[in-house]
Amino acid sequence: AIQLAPTQLFPWNNLGILFNKLNRNEDALVAFQKAIENKPGDAVSWSGLGDVYMKLSRPDDAIHSYLKAIELTPKFPIAWTGLGNAYFSANNTENAFKAFQKAFTLNNRSTQTIVGLAKVLVLQGRENNAIQAYEAALNIDPKNSTTWDELGKVCLKAGSHEKAVVAFGK
Repeated sequence: AIQLAPTQLFPWNNLGILFNKLNRNEDALVAFQKAIENKPGDAVSWSGLGDVYMKLSRPDDAIHSYLKAIELTPKFPIAWTGLGNAYFSANNTENAFKAFQKAFTLNNRSTQTIVGLAKVLVLQGRENNAIQAYEAALNIDPKNSTTWDELGKVCLKAGSHEKAVVAFGK
């Protein structure tokens, strides 16, 4: 598709998404940059670029990309969640919490968003709220072993040993 129509947006975005899934980060970076070059106003391309920057451990670049995606499409929960993760990686928990809250208001069924909120709550010393958030995420996706493990850790920290046993046992 790209050979036939090199300025089309969707093949570049699709390649970026595919390369990102294959952990071909540099190729994904180029694909999303080409997509943005062809259509600078596409929020999906900017959010995809942010995802690649996160894989490359470049949270400041990711923050810029997610903010651009949100500027273009303010009600884009995936970009808000990405922004929360980028702020979290940059140790900016206050802005991470705000971004996750905004994402949650746009889509309260996203386990990635809820888990992001839970991680910030743990850092804020709000273990009981974090436990509730992890449990909410597990109500949506009860087979997520990573979330069960994280729930176990926060239960242990909060002194809820029986809950921790159950969580680790899953």
